[in-house]
Amino acid sequence: MEPITLVGYWDATSETNPSVTGDVTLATKPSSQRTFGYVHVQSQIGTSGSDIFTRGSLAPIVNVRGPDGLIQQLDDAPEGRRIRIIGMFDVRSKNIILNGVEVAAPADE
Repeated sequence: MEPITLVGYWDATSETNPSVTGDVTLATKPSSQRTFGYVHVQSQIGTSGSDIFTRGSLAPIVNVRGPDGLIQQLDDAPEGRRIRIIGMFDVRSKNIILNGVEVAAPADE
């Protein structure tokens, strides 16, 4: 497990948002999957998000686990708002364990 911070937007890709450098599918519940377009990834695992998320997988789906309140905050974050996801990432299982979620207010973006 390695520390990871992702900054990005729900439902964004490099085609819809020029600041997005890559995207990954996040699954917060078994039946809930959503595209997260990232603009920044900070990790000791690799230098870029694509390096981290595509190892051994062509279509990365990353499971997100953590306290119910953090999962709900992440799920409820509106499309278009900048989101910072802070946690621990297990490359083999492709799981992020949440330690924090920050959703930018509209004026902060």
